[in-house]
Amino acid sequence: ILADSSRMDLDQINVSEKLLIPNTATPIVQNPDLSATFFYIFKTYPKPAPKSFEEARGLVVNDYQILLEDKWITTLKKKYPVKINKPLLSSIIKELR
Repeated sequence: ILADSSRMDLDQINVSEKLLIPNTATPIVQNPDLSATFFYIFKTYPKPAPKSFEEARGLVVNDYQILLEDKWITTLKKKYPVKINKPLLSSIIKELR
C-alpha cells in the first residue's frame, strides 16, 4: 500500500469535479499493472489560489524533465534517423502470418 498526502489539481487525479466531495473517496480504478488507485478527498478549494514553493516544486521539476526529454529525443531523431527496410519488413510480416 502506498499513501501520499498533498494538494493536487483536478488534472492530476483524473476524476470529474462532481465526484470531489470532501470526506469521500473517488471510485477505485484498476491500473494496467493490476494495482488499484483511489483518492480520498479531505478538502476542496473552490477558487484557484497561488501555491507555495513546496506545493509547486514537484510539478515544475516534472515539467522541466519532460521538456529535457523531448529535446533529447528530438536530437536523437536528427542524429539517428529511422530507416525502414520495406522489403525485409514485408518478408517478416509474411512469415508471421
